[in-house]
Amino acid sequence: MSALARRHLHSVPAGAGAAEPLWLQVAEAAERAQPTDPCATFRLMGQLLEFMPQDDPRTLYHLGHAAMRAQNYAAATTFLEFSIKRGITAPHRGVAYLELTSALRRIDQVSTALEYLEQGMHDAEIGSFADDLAAFEVVILHDAGQHRAAAHTAVSRLSPHLDELIPDLLP
Repeated sequence: MSALARRHLHSVPAGAGAAEPLWLQVAEAAERAQPTDPCATFRLMGQLLEFMPQDDPRTLYHLGHAAMRAQNYAAATTFLEFSIKRGITAPHRGVAYLELTSALRRIDQVSTALEYLEQGMHDAEIGSFADDLAAFEVVILHDAGQHRAAAHTAVSRLSPHLDELIPDLLP
């Protein structure tokens, strides 16, 4: 990476006022893209790392999100867990919980995934993601062989939303 590119990644574009730093714009653009090689996006995040502030939880979130896309679930769990602990805010907070629990599920850490799901559903900053977490909890409980608990969660937490979830099946 050239020295000029390095200098600009630390800066805010001219005339942008309170715009986000360039590293964040690049990270978010990479996330919006549909790469044919998600591992390349993860490598790009690694190259951006030196420009990412160490105290900004968005740094960890974007690294975790890229690791998920690259199916590097062990790395994703580390980055996403720390992004939550360091205070990632909405709208990224709900996604961080979903991706963290998904990554934990994929590396067979079901009990830890369930703990984070429970924590996430009681987190005031996740907003509308609570229902998504409840739906994902049903999947994880089912995978863990806890079918009764999965059915209970489905009925107790998701039944108020049946009109939205399956509109074609209801009168």
